[in-house]
Amino acid sequence: RRSSLVVRNIISSYYITQYFCIIISDGNMNDFKNMLVREVMARNPICVSHDTLLNEVRDIFSKHAIHHIPVVDDSKMLVGIISWTDMNLIFEWSTKFNIDSGKTSNEKLLKSMTAIDICTKDIFTVRALDSVLKCFELFKMNKFKGLPVVNEEGHVIGIITTLDLLSIAYEDQGGINIRI
Repeated sequence: RRSSLVVRNIISSYYITQYFCIIISDGNMNDFKNMLVREVMARNPICVSHDTLLNEVRDIFSKHAIHHIPVVDDSKMLVGIISWTDMNLIFEWSTKFNIDSGKTSNEKLLKSMTAIDICTKDIFTVRALDSVLKCFELFKMNKFKGLPVVNEEGHVIGIITTLDLLSIAYEDQGGINIRI
């Protein structure tokens, strides 16, 4: 089940990016050129400390229905990001088949590893005053789905995702507001 979620996430990210490409190429780029990240980003995202155990990270993902969690150090500086896909990739293969030994193995793993162990450390960030188009280009070129928004000191102040971009593109096309 988890591996099918990973595949669906990858496919949905691809289609979101493709949909946004179509909207941009249809001549609507001007609508997005002047839009700033701060207008679209989710403010004050949930962050975890670099030493947070992965079972806590999993619980945060589940409780808050989010897909990206910035990882910060003791001084609250961004050091990485964990995606729900990252979490799924560390689970024992037998989880897919609901085998008890896989669940036991996963729990041991989640209680012994911390956020810094699996987070992506070489990350791109954006600033609140950056253009939404910059985010789109970063998503398109790098195939990831979430960008932390940082201030001048490197502290996380928001996050912007491909779903945010899809939402504004869809609204611009006369669709209903699907922002979450």
